[in-house]
This record gives sequence, structure tokens and C-alpha cells, in this order.
Amino acid sequence: SIPNFICQELFIWLFEVVLHVNSSVSYILSPICSLPIMFFIIRFLVKPFKKKANLSKVTTIFCDIDGTLIDSNSKLNKDTISAVKRIKDKYPFYLISGRHFACMCEIYDTLELNTPIICCNGALIASRNKEIINIQAMPTYIAKEIFNDYKDENLSLSIFAGFEWYVNNRNELTLIQDDSLIDNVIKVMLISSKENIDKLYPILKNKYREVLVMHSKPTFIEISAKKVTKGNAIKFLKKQYNLKSQNLIAFGDGIMDESMYKECSNNVAMGNAREETKKKANIIAKTNDELGVKVILDQLK
Repeated sequence: SIPNFICQELFIWLFEVVLHVNSSVSYILSPICSLPIMFFIIRFLVKPFKKKANLSKVTTIFCDIDGTLIDSNSKLNKDTISAVKRIKDKYPFYLISGRHFACMCEIYDTLELNTPIICCNGALIASRNKEIINIQAMPTYIAKEIFNDYKDENLSLSIFAGFEWYVNNRNELTLIQDDSLIDNVIKVMLISSKENIDKLYPILKNKYREVLVMHSKPTFIEISAKKVTKGNAIKFLKKQYNLKSQNLIAFGDGIMDESMYKECSNNVAMGNAREETKKKANIIAKTNDELGVKVILDQLK
């Protein structure tokens, strides 16, 4: 407020004394001319308040998988497994990932968890025995359009429909031959070269404004219902289980994890995280290859 007042007074002086502008006009022009200066001050000079982490208050843990819990070779280290097993009964440990339900179960079982699984960036929350707790499906016609438009392109196209996973190329998953099976879709994912994805992203984002189109990784595009984020999944569970922000800790490494930080007071960015993600966290851990999650968990008594 002080620089804003000073800035406007200076412009009034400039207009009236130096340029001899009518006083009524100068009072209109001064706040308009002050806007870009105030924007610069707020955007670049005033640092946003960042809450300090307090691990002593943590009671519940939300942890991303890829780039966070597992290493760069997609392996789950035995020391990390031991650390999670040590604390999981005292501190409920939630896996929260962009992965499909089926791709989270092996890690979930290895860690011997008993919490709900949060998959597809929060579009589906379900128990291990597939009891749905919350699901947010995207419009089916969009999934069908994308399937029909890109099924024959040189890219990997995945459609996650509830607990099912359909693909456009034959592998161990279910091959889509027509769009009759596409229903109750929680996520569409396209994987290709960075060049292809960079071209495809603005096309899909502009065409399908009623859904969330995310350029989540250089070679990934993920599409889901508009309100699907990991943060909104945590918000839902906070209401369900009466969880408080100051008691929550979130581990992540990328853009899809940043929404978690708005719902948790203790926010961990891995040492390998993107720089923008690190700026939004209040704890910077070691990298996923250096067992960053384990190091933080070891601080919980």
C-alpha cells in the first residue's frame, strides 16, 4: 500500500506540476500509470509467504511414485520399503499418482499398505479390492473423438476407463478395436516424441476446453475431467476423514504434484524436481536416487 500511495502521488505531481495537466485528469491517470509499476513490485520483488514445515505435527503422508518414491530405473529400494513399513501404521501412507490403478497395485502390495489408492492424478480413489470411494469421469464423447482421431497415428494412446486400461497398440493390455468399450473414462494419455507432443498439445488444449489438458512431461499429454488434480483428491479425503492441513505432508517432483502443496502444510520437493516445483515446496529432499523419501520418513518418530 505504501509504494502504491507514493507512486500515485509522484504521477499526480508529474502530471500537474511538470506537464500542467488538469487535476481531475491527473487523478484518473495516476492510478492507471501506477499499475505496471505495482505489478512489477508484487510479481518480482515481494516474495510470497511460505509456511514453514513442522514434521512434529505430521500424521498423514501423501506420496507420488515416479520420480519420487522410486528411483530413475523405476525400482523401489529395500531401505525405502523398510522405512514405509516402519511408519505406515502410525502415519497413514497414501500413494497418489498419475498411474492407472493396476500399475500402482504392485508397489502398494509391496509396502503392505491399507489406505485407499489415489490414481490417475486423483480421478479415481478406490480401495485395494476395487471399492470406489470417489470417481470423476470426463465426457465420453471427447475420449471417443480422441481415440478415433489418433488411434492410427504413430503414438501411444491409452484410455483409462474405471479399472480398465485400453490402448491403441497391442501389448499385455486390452487393444481397442472400436470405441464401443469406451465409457466412464477417467483419463486419456498420449505419449510420443517431444516434437510430436509439442505440436499436439496446443491443438488438444484449444479444442477441448471443457476438460483438463496437461503437458505433464515432455513426451506426455494427460487429459481428464476439469477438476481432477491431486490437490482436489486430497481435499476430498480431508473432508472424508477430517484431516487438517497442518498434519499432512506431500512428496512430489513435478507439475502434477504442485496442487498437493495447496492442501498440505508440509510440502517436499525431491532434489530431482523441476525448479518451479522446488520453489513451491518448503522442504527440499535428496533426489529419488538418493532415497529422499526415506531420509524424510526417518525423521518421523
